[in-house]
Amino acid sequence: MKILRIVLIFFALQAPAMISQAETRPAQIETAAGPVRIVADGEARILLLRNSVLYRGTDFMRVNRYVRLKSCDVILIRDFVGPVACPVRFLALGLRRGGGWHLSAPFGDCADDPDIEVDRDNVTIHFRAFGPLPASTWRFDGRQLFKRKEPAPPKPG
Repeated sequence: MKILRIVLIFFALQAPAMISQAETRPAQIETAAGPVRIVADGEARILLLRNSVLYRGTDFMRVNRYVRLKSCDVILIRDFVGPVACPVRFLALGLRRGGGWHLSAPFGDCADDPDIEVDRDNVTIHFRAFGPLPASTWRFDGRQLFKRKEPAPPKPG
C-alpha cells in the first residue's frame, strides 16, 4: 500500500509538468508557405497546409521538429505505423515562400528519435542502429530526400 501511495504522489507531482508541456505545442506552425497543422479526423490525423490536405496519417502522427533553412522551412513529421511503437515512419515537408511545398516519401525505421543536424541548406537526419536495423543517414534540402550511402563494412580476413 505504501508503494501505491508513492507512485500516486509521483504522478500527482508530474501532472503539472505534463500539462504544461502539452500546452506549449502550437496548434499550428506559421511557415513560409502558410500555416501548417495536424488535426484529428476520427481515428486518423491529417496534415494540412492552409486548409489543403497534404497527408493522412495515424492517430499518433505529430510534428517532430521544425527548422528554417536559407531557402525554405522544413517540418519533420513522425508517425507510428506499427502494431506497437515500431515501426515509426518520418516524413520531411519543405515549404517555400509563395506556397510551394514538397512532402517526402516515408522514411526511417523504429521508435528512437533521430539525431538532427541543420545547416543553411539542409537537414540531416541520423537514425541509430535499432535491433537488427542498421544505422542510416538521410539529407533533406526542402525539395528532395537523399539516403546517404554508408561505407561497406570491412571484409573479414
